[in-house]
Amino acid sequence: MRRFQVVVSTTVNVDGHVLAVSDNMFVHNNSKHGRRARRLDPSEAATPCIKAISPSEGWTTGGATVIIIGDNFFDGLQVVFGTMLVWSEVRSL
Repeated sequence: MRRFQVVVSTTVNVDGHVLAVSDNMFVHNNSKHGRRARRLDPSEAATPCIKAISPSEGWTTGGATVIIIGDNFFDGLQVVFGTMLVWSEVRSL
């Protein structure tokens, strides 16, 4: 397993403006799919906010789904674990 920190940013490179940062956690990526992101004007939407991530740990080799719960997520928001851009799906409840 590897330990990661989850960062929500307007760019894939975390040297840019950071919107949110998680505590250190173990995460897992089982996706081999990608999705092209739509470009949004940052002034058009509220800042995404991560409230919970489940599971809190897992194998880096894949095989499990990671659920990220929060507010102000939108279609086209990209999820990155380490340097791996992963497939994501937004569901509103």
